[in-house]
Amino acid sequence: MSSFKFESTASALRGLFFLIHSAMEPLNDPIIPKPEIRVDGEHDTQTGWLFTMTVIWEGDGAAIERDHELTMAWVDHEHLVGGAKSPSLVAMRAMELACDRFGRDELPARCDVSSLRRLILGFDQAIRSGQAG
Repeated sequence: MSSFKFESTASALRGLFFLIHSAMEPLNDPIIPKPEIRVDGEHDTQTGWLFTMTVIWEGDGAAIERDHELTMAWVDHEHLVGGAKSPSLVAMRAMELACDRFGRDELPARCDVSSLRRLILGFDQAIRSGQAG
């Protein structure tokens, strides 16, 4: 009787771990094409930068353009790349990862790199390597 209870609990924990882990992973759905991302502006703020971007999603015969803002603190830029890459390159890569993770319909209009670092598994490594997440 106790063996069954242990196996049920272990199975439930494995299922819970899978749900949590998969929720944090980038979507990377090969069926959904990657959007085009255009940095429209880079503005200095008191703590870092504000990037205005246009994300262009292809599909259903027409392109859908959406405006987004991404903020990045100096401390996050330093932590991620130690000044080795320009802020605009880091911002572009961060938005690519956000698009992969959230998709067209869930991508917030405004987000911050520090939040993306917590929400996207492997974010720091993907920014540093410059490769797809």
